[in-house]
Amino acid sequence: MKRWIALAVVAALAWSGWWAWSARALRGDLDRWVTALETAGWQVAIEDTRLRGFPSRLDLTLEGIDVTGPDGRLRWQAPFLQVLGLTYKPGHKILALPDTQMVTWDRTELPIAATGLRASVIYDGDRALRRANLEAETLTLPGPDGDLRLDGLRLAAARQGAEILAGLEAGLEGAPTPRLSLQLAARFEGTWSLDSPSGVLPRLDRLDVRQAGVTGPQAQVDADGLLRFDPRAHGALELQSPDWGAALEMLAEAGLLGADGRAALAAAVTEGPLTVTVEGDAFRTGDRALGRLSLR
Repeated sequence: MKRWIALAVVAALAWSGWWAWSARALRGDLDRWVTALETAGWQVAIEDTRLRGFPSRLDLTLEGIDVTGPDGRLRWQAPFLQVLGLTYKPGHKILALPDTQMVTWDRTELPIAATGLRASVIYDGDRALRRANLEAETLTLPGPDGDLRLDGLRLAAARQGAEILAGLEAGLEGAPTPRLSLQLAARFEGTWSLDSPSGVLPRLDRLDVRQAGVTGPQAQVDADGLLRFDPRAHGALELQSPDWGAALEMLAEAGLLGADGRAALAAAVTEGPLTVTVEGDAFRTGDRALGRLSLR
Protein backbone atom coordinates (compact mmCIF):
# COMPACT_ATOMS: atom_id res chain seq x y z
CA MET A 1 0.00 0.00 0.00
CA LYS A 2 2.79 2.42 0.90
CA ARG A 3 4.43 1.67 -2.41
CA TRP A 4 1.27 2.69 -4.29
CA ILE A 5 0.98 5.87 -2.24
CA ALA A 6 4.60 6.70 -2.96
CA LEU A 7 4.06 6.11 -6.67
CA ALA A 8 0.99 8.35 -6.63
CA VAL A 9 2.93 11.12 -4.87
CA VAL A 10 5.80 10.84 -7.35
CA ALA A 11 3.37 10.90 -10.29
CA ALA A 12 1.59 13.95 -8.88
CA LEU A 13 4.88 15.78 -8.34
CA ALA A 14 6.06 14.85 -11.84
CA TRP A 15 2.81 16.09 -13.41
CA SER A 16 2.95 19.30 -11.37
CA GLY A 17 6.49 19.85 -12.61
CA TRP A 18 5.41 19.22 -16.20
CA TRP A 19 2.53 21.70 -15.89
CA ALA A 20 4.81 24.34 -14.35
CA TRP A 21 7.37 23.83 -17.13
CA SER A 22 4.65 24.05 -19.81
CA ALA A 23 3.26 27.22 -18.21
CA ARG A 24 6.70 28.86 -18.18
CA ALA A 25 7.22 27.82 -21.81
CA LEU A 26 3.89 29.36 -22.83
CA ARG A 27 4.68 32.64 -21.08
CA GLY A 28 8.12 32.56 -22.68
CA ASP A 29 6.53 32.13 -26.12
CA LEU A 30 4.31 35.16 -25.46
CA ASP A 31 7.25 37.29 -24.32
CA ARG A 32 9.34 36.30 -27.35
CA TRP A 33 6.44 36.98 -29.71
CA VAL A 34 5.86 40.46 -28.25
CA THR A 35 9.59 41.22 -28.34
CA ALA A 36 9.80 40.11 -31.98
CA LEU A 37 6.86 42.35 -32.89
CA GLU A 38 8.40 45.34 -31.14
CA THR A 39 11.76 44.68 -32.81
CA ALA A 40 9.94 44.75 -36.16
CA GLY A 41 8.48 48.17 -35.30
CA TRP A 42 5.09 47.20 -33.90
CA GLN A 43 3.69 48.83 -30.77
CA VAL A 44 2.20 46.25 -28.39
CA ALA A 45 0.35 47.07 -25.17
CA ILE A 46 -1.22 44.39 -22.95
CA GLU A 47 -2.67 45.54 -19.65
CA ASP A 48 -2.69 42.17 -17.89
CA THR A 49 -2.03 38.45 -18.44
CA ARG A 50 -3.33 35.46 -16.48
CA LEU A 51 -2.44 31.78 -16.80
CA ARG A 52 -4.68 29.15 -15.26
CA GLY A 53 -5.86 25.59 -15.79
CA PHE A 54 -3.85 23.27 -13.51
CA PRO A 55 -3.70 20.30 -13.70
CA SER A 56 -4.68 19.52 -17.31
CA ARG A 57 -5.18 22.87 -19.06
CA LEU A 58 -3.10 25.86 -20.07
CA ASP A 59 -5.48 28.81 -20.43
CA LEU A 60 -3.79 32.14 -21.11
CA THR A 61 -5.89 35.32 -20.94
CA LEU A 62 -4.64 38.64 -22.29
CA GLU A 63 -6.56 41.76 -21.29
CA GLY A 64 -6.55 45.30 -22.64
CA ILE A 65 -4.85 44.57 -25.97
CA ASP A 66 -3.72 47.44 -28.21
CA VAL A 67 -1.47 46.62 -31.20
CA THR A 68 -0.33 49.11 -33.85
CA GLY A 69 1.60 48.32 -37.03
CA PRO A 70 5.03 49.76 -37.88
CA ASP A 71 3.67 52.50 -40.16
CA GLY A 72 0.76 53.37 -37.86
CA ARG A 73 -1.90 52.62 -40.47
CA LEU A 74 -3.14 49.38 -38.90
CA ARG A 75 -4.32 49.14 -35.29
CA TRP A 76 -6.20 46.39 -33.45
CA GLN A 77 -7.84 46.85 -30.05
CA ALA A 78 -9.64 44.20 -28.03
CA PRO A 79 -10.73 43.92 -24.39
CA PHE A 80 -9.32 40.38 -24.16
CA LEU A 81 -8.03 37.35 -26.00
CA GLN A 82 -7.98 33.84 -24.55
CA VAL A 83 -5.57 31.15 -25.75
CA LEU A 84 -6.84 27.79 -24.47
CA GLY A 85 -5.03 24.48 -24.64
CA LEU A 86 -4.45 21.09 -23.06
CA THR A 87 -1.08 20.14 -21.63
CA TYR A 88 -1.15 16.80 -23.46
CA LYS A 89 -2.00 18.46 -26.84
CA PRO A 90 0.75 21.07 -27.26
CA GLY A 91 0.14 21.50 -30.99
CA HIS A 92 -3.52 22.48 -30.67
CA LYS A 93 -4.80 25.86 -29.42
CA ILE A 94 -8.28 27.34 -29.21
CA LEU A 95 -8.74 31.12 -29.37
CA ALA A 96 -11.74 32.78 -27.71
CA LEU A 97 -12.36 36.29 -29.01
CA PRO A 98 -14.49 39.10 -27.56
CA ASP A 99 -17.87 40.25 -28.79
CA THR A 100 -16.47 43.66 -29.75
CA GLN A 101 -13.17 44.59 -31.37
CA MET A 102 -11.88 47.66 -33.15
CA VAL A 103 -9.70 47.60 -36.24
CA THR A 104 -8.38 50.95 -37.48
CA TRP A 105 -7.04 51.20 -41.00
CA ASP A 106 -5.54 54.46 -42.24
CA ARG A 107 -7.41 56.41 -39.51
CA THR A 108 -10.74 54.78 -40.42
CA GLU A 109 -12.31 52.89 -37.51
CA LEU A 110 -13.87 49.54 -38.43
CA PRO A 111 -15.82 48.10 -35.50
CA ILE A 112 -16.30 44.34 -35.45
CA ALA A 113 -19.16 42.80 -33.47
CA ALA A 114 -19.67 39.08 -32.89
CA THR A 115 -21.23 36.46 -30.68
CA GLY A 116 -19.60 33.08 -30.06
CA LEU A 117 -16.48 34.01 -32.03
CA ARG A 118 -13.74 31.44 -31.59
CA ALA A 119 -11.00 29.80 -33.62
CA SER A 120 -8.67 26.82 -33.39
CA VAL A 121 -5.23 26.22 -34.84
CA ILE A 122 -3.25 23.00 -35.20
CA TYR A 123 0.45 23.30 -35.92
CA ASP A 124 3.49 21.08 -36.38
CA GLY A 125 6.58 20.82 -34.20
CA ASP A 126 8.28 23.55 -36.26
CA ARG A 127 5.24 25.82 -35.50
CA ALA A 128 4.07 25.71 -39.14
CA LEU A 129 0.28 25.91 -39.35
CA ARG A 130 -1.44 22.72 -40.48
CA ARG A 131 -5.15 23.48 -40.01
CA ALA A 132 -7.27 26.35 -38.75
CA ASN A 133 -10.98 26.83 -38.11
CA LEU A 134 -13.11 29.83 -37.22
CA GLU A 135 -16.77 29.96 -36.22
CA ALA A 136 -19.25 32.49 -34.92
CA GLU A 137 -22.94 32.54 -34.14
CA THR A 138 -23.00 36.04 -35.64
CA LEU A 139 -20.28 38.27 -37.09
CA THR A 140 -20.92 41.85 -38.21
CA LEU A 141 -18.32 43.57 -40.40
CA PRO A 142 -18.35 47.17 -41.69
CA GLY A 143 -18.80 47.68 -45.42
CA PRO A 144 -18.80 50.57 -47.88
CA ASP A 145 -22.60 51.00 -47.79
CA GLY A 146 -23.46 49.53 -44.40
CA ASP A 147 -22.70 46.55 -42.22
CA LEU A 148 -22.41 42.96 -43.42
CA ARG A 149 -23.81 40.40 -41.00
CA LEU A 150 -22.89 36.72 -41.20
CA ASP A 151 -24.92 34.14 -39.27
CA GLY A 152 -23.70 30.65 -38.40
CA LEU A 153 -20.26 31.36 -39.84
CA ARG A 154 -18.01 28.33 -40.42
CA LEU A 155 -14.55 28.74 -41.94
CA ALA A 156 -12.03 25.91 -42.34
CA ALA A 157 -8.54 26.06 -43.83
CA ALA A 158 -5.88 23.37 -44.25
CA ARG A 159 -2.40 23.21 -45.71
CA GLN A 160 -2.15 20.81 -48.63
CA GLY A 161 1.25 20.78 -50.27
CA ALA A 162 2.13 24.30 -51.39
CA GLU A 163 -1.48 25.51 -51.15
CA ILE A 164 -3.91 26.44 -48.41
CA LEU A 165 -7.43 25.20 -49.13
CA ALA A 166 -10.25 27.12 -47.46
CA GLY A 167 -14.01 26.78 -47.32
CA LEU A 168 -16.62 29.13 -45.85
CA GLU A 169 -20.33 28.81 -45.15
CA ALA A 170 -22.55 31.48 -43.61
CA GLY A 171 -26.04 32.90 -43.65
CA LEU A 172 -26.66 36.47 -44.81
CA GLU A 173 -29.26 39.07 -43.98
CA GLY A 174 -32.42 38.91 -46.01
CA ALA A 175 -35.90 37.48 -45.97
CA PRO A 176 -35.64 34.54 -46.18
CA THR A 177 -31.97 34.20 -45.35
CA PRO A 178 -29.65 33.58 -48.33
CA ARG A 179 -26.52 31.48 -47.90
CA LEU A 180 -22.93 32.40 -48.76
CA SER A 181 -20.41 29.71 -49.73
CA LEU A 182 -16.77 29.90 -50.80
CA GLN A 183 -14.17 27.35 -51.86
CA LEU A 184 -10.68 28.83 -52.33
CA ALA A 185 -7.12 27.65 -52.94
CA ALA A 186 -4.36 30.12 -52.03
CA ARG A 187 -0.66 29.85 -52.81
CA PHE A 188 1.81 31.89 -50.76
CA GLU A 189 5.50 32.61 -51.06
CA GLY A 190 6.58 31.26 -47.70
CA THR A 191 4.96 29.20 -44.97
CA TRP A 192 2.43 30.45 -42.44
CA SER A 193 3.53 29.68 -38.88
CA LEU A 194 2.88 30.89 -35.36
CA ASP A 195 5.84 33.23 -35.81
CA SER A 196 4.55 34.81 -39.04
CA PRO A 197 2.89 37.89 -37.47
CA SER A 198 6.16 38.92 -35.84
CA GLY A 199 8.24 38.61 -39.00
CA VAL A 200 7.82 38.91 -42.75
CA LEU A 201 4.35 37.69 -43.68
CA PRO A 202 4.13 35.14 -46.49
CA ARG A 203 3.11 36.98 -49.66
CA LEU A 204 -0.03 35.86 -51.46
CA ASP A 205 0.98 34.73 -54.97
CA ARG A 206 -2.29 33.43 -56.41
CA LEU A 207 -5.88 32.89 -55.36
CA ASP A 208 -8.01 30.31 -57.14
CA VAL A 209 -11.69 31.03 -56.54
CA ARG A 210 -12.97 27.55 -57.26
CA GLN A 211 -16.52 28.29 -56.19
CA ALA A 212 -18.23 31.35 -54.73
CA GLY A 213 -21.96 31.61 -54.46
CA VAL A 214 -24.90 33.28 -52.80
CA THR A 215 -28.10 31.27 -52.90
CA GLY A 216 -31.60 32.29 -51.85
CA PRO A 217 -35.05 30.82 -52.49
CA GLN A 218 -35.69 33.13 -55.46
CA ALA A 219 -32.19 34.03 -56.66
CA GLN A 220 -28.70 32.67 -57.10
CA VAL A 221 -25.34 33.99 -58.25
CA ASP A 222 -22.14 31.97 -58.70
CA ALA A 223 -18.56 32.98 -59.44
CA ASP A 224 -15.18 31.43 -60.13
CA GLY A 225 -11.86 32.68 -61.42
CA LEU A 226 -8.14 33.11 -60.81
CA LEU A 227 -6.33 36.11 -59.32
CA ARG A 228 -2.57 36.65 -59.21
CA PHE A 229 -0.74 39.08 -56.96
CA ASP A 230 2.51 40.95 -57.62
CA PRO A 231 1.61 42.35 -55.04
CA ARG A 232 -1.41 44.05 -56.69
CA ALA A 233 -4.22 41.76 -57.73
CA HIS A 234 -4.91 41.08 -61.39
CA GLY A 235 -7.10 38.48 -63.02
CA ALA A 236 -10.73 37.81 -63.83
CA LEU A 237 -13.87 36.41 -62.22
CA GLU A 238 -16.80 34.97 -64.14
CA LEU A 239 -20.23 35.58 -62.59
CA GLN A 240 -23.39 33.73 -63.56
CA SER A 241 -27.03 33.98 -62.53
CA PRO A 242 -30.30 32.69 -64.01
CA ASP A 243 -32.02 35.96 -62.99
CA TRP A 244 -29.71 38.96 -62.65
CA GLY A 245 -32.45 41.33 -61.45
CA ALA A 246 -33.37 39.09 -58.51
CA ALA A 247 -29.69 38.31 -57.83
CA LEU A 248 -28.66 41.97 -57.59
CA GLU A 249 -31.57 42.70 -55.26
CA MET A 250 -30.57 39.76 -53.04
CA LEU A 251 -26.91 40.88 -52.90
CA ALA A 252 -27.93 44.46 -52.03
CA GLU A 253 -30.29 43.34 -49.26
CA ALA A 254 -27.55 41.09 -47.83
CA GLY A 255 -25.07 43.98 -47.64
CA LEU A 256 -22.70 42.52 -50.24
CA LEU A 257 -23.43 45.15 -52.89
CA GLY A 258 -23.65 48.91 -52.44
CA ALA A 259 -25.85 51.28 -54.42
CA ASP A 260 -23.12 52.30 -56.87
CA GLY A 261 -22.00 48.72 -57.47
CA ARG A 262 -25.59 47.57 -58.00
CA ALA A 263 -26.24 50.30 -60.54
CA ALA A 264 -23.01 49.55 -62.40
CA LEU A 265 -23.67 45.80 -62.54
CA ALA A 266 -27.29 46.32 -63.56
CA ALA A 267 -26.08 48.34 -66.55
CA ALA A 268 -23.47 45.72 -67.46
CA VAL A 269 -25.27 42.39 -67.12
CA THR A 270 -26.65 40.41 -70.04
CA GLU A 271 -28.45 37.10 -70.24
CA GLY A 272 -25.21 35.12 -70.08
CA PRO A 273 -22.12 35.04 -67.83
CA LEU A 274 -20.50 38.31 -66.79
CA THR A 275 -16.70 38.56 -66.78
CA VAL A 276 -15.25 41.00 -64.25
CA THR A 277 -11.57 41.90 -64.58
CA VAL A 278 -9.62 42.90 -61.49
CA GLU A 279 -6.64 45.26 -61.49
CA GLY A 280 -5.51 46.26 -58.02
CA ASP A 281 -8.65 47.46 -56.22
CA ALA A 282 -10.48 48.35 -59.47
CA PHE A 283 -13.18 46.18 -61.07
CA ARG A 284 -14.29 46.38 -64.71
CA THR A 285 -16.50 44.52 -67.14
CA GLY A 286 -15.48 45.22 -70.71
CA ASP A 287 -14.99 48.98 -70.98
CA ARG A 288 -17.26 49.72 -68.03
CA ALA A 289 -15.77 50.55 -64.62
CA LEU A 290 -17.61 48.91 -61.71
CA GLY A 291 -15.81 50.87 -58.99
CA ARG A 292 -13.11 50.16 -56.44
CA LEU A 293 -12.89 47.97 -53.37
CA SER A 294 -13.32 50.19 -50.32
CA LEU A 295 -13.60 49.52 -46.62
CA ARG A 296 -15.75 52.57 -46.07
